[in-house]
Amino acid sequence: MCRCPSFLPWLDQLLLAQLFPASLNQPKSAFTFEVMSDAHLDTLTSKKSAYDYVRKLRRRTDNWCPHGVKRCGWCHGVRYPNSPEDDVIVFRCLACPWPGVNLPDKWAETEKRLMYIYTPRLGGDGNHSLQKKAKKDDPTDHSLAGTRAFFNDIRKLPGYTGRFPKEQGKIVETCSGFKVTRSQKVGKFRFLHITGVVAVTCTRHGCFWPRAVVDLPGGEQFLLMDLAMSGALECLKSLVQWMMTYDVACSYLKNILIRWKEGNLPADLRPVVEKLQVLLPQLHMLAHREWCQSEFAVCYTYGAGHTNGEAVEPIWGAHNAAGPSTREMNGGARHDALNDMFSFWNWMKHETMGKYLARKLQEKLLLQVDQLIDFAALTLAAGTERVQAWAARGMDRAAPTPLNCREREKTRPRDVFLLSSDAGACARCLNLSPAHALPHSAHHRERVQEARRRFCGQCVCARHRHAGQAEDAGFDA
Repeated sequence: MCRCPSFLPWLDQLLLAQLFPASLNQPKSAFTFEVMSDAHLDTLTSKKSAYDYVRKLRRRTDNWCPHGVKRCGWCHGVRYPNSPEDDVIVFRCLACPWPGVNLPDKWAETEKRLMYIYTPRLGGDGNHSLQKKAKKDDPTDHSLAGTRAFFNDIRKLPGYTGRFPKEQGKIVETCSGFKVTRSQKVGKFRFLHITGVVAVTCTRHGCFWPRAVVDLPGGEQFLLMDLAMSGALECLKSLVQWMMTYDVACSYLKNILIRWKEGNLPADLRPVVEKLQVLLPQLHMLAHREWCQSEFAVCYTYGAGHTNGEAVEPIWGAHNAAGPSTREMNGGARHDALNDMFSFWNWMKHETMGKYLARKLQEKLLLQVDQLIDFAALTLAAGTERVQAWAARGMDRAAPTPLNCREREKTRPRDVFLLSSDAGACARCLNLSPAHALPHSAHHRERVQEARRRFCGQCVCARHRHAGQAEDAGFDA
């Protein structure tokens, strides 16, 4: 700013230069009149928030190759191994297991008990906000990407127009009788050509899979989910194990092999489907009967870790706002617009994935300490005889597959081990060796002490039933 003897006040100088200060008290940044006018028009026409507008400005400044084809490397001649023969031109998840890209050379020789490390986690769900109105369309308006992006071609299915009417067809329902299709409001699908989409996504990293999104001509049907699943598995068929969560898994799993044959879906993927482990998302499983909540539980399945299977839900929350605009488009334009949005979503997830995973790793290491203390206390509360009986009986921790789901339902091999209501123990009852059970860092030792104090405060065991004894319970780390 000008500092001459006859200079104008700094605020007047900024305004004359068509700059508006961010603060009236020692401003360090300013907005041009042009950008403020653009933001004003955006707010009036699109009703977007200031946060979304600033996000757009940041992308205009630095978007890391903003075009989808550039992101996936096609403009630079990049071709990835173990991909579909005609390849895809959208950005896919780079953090999921991908032979030849992010796996060690001899990953296939990994012993079976550790193969879960290379198991992709998929999640299926439907969305009834990304619709398309029934109106006159341009018959020559085709998607520029075709099936090389996220949408699979529903016309592959035999007689699909007559198979999935809007008001009829088989009703998708859970074991407890909850009818998924009829849960939608009556008349919601009137005057709609496409009532929504079903998609298969990555539940670990929240990304869309290529060819794993399918339009819904009517209600949500299992064969349409099969078609979406075939697109995702086409990218993953070189792996050894596969895991999927779906909110109606117990019903979906039973006839999947029959539907696969009747729908003329890829025969080379049938061996993959036969081994597909299908489970219930942790929130949706509460709508199922008690046996399904243990049989299809993620937390009881070997190798599933802390996957909750609900990652597709926040994805829909972020994309529902696109529905009012894309429902007015022609078929090809709508697919291209949604393909671009899905690819951009995948790209945004990868921009911060490194920092996110590093932060979550630290959180899980601390959580591991808490769980060690709690598990040891519960083991002591159960008693030696009960634990030995459990260990001798064993527990089937394998997930249901299309080949064994019916037999497992007849035999019902899975049990949930419960303590009696009066059983309990505090961490003071434990006899852990610091050499192998306790962390050595000061930060971790503090967390251990905090976890032990929290557990001891709730003690109801016979040895420390008195409050005074529970209050002074402590450990030497």
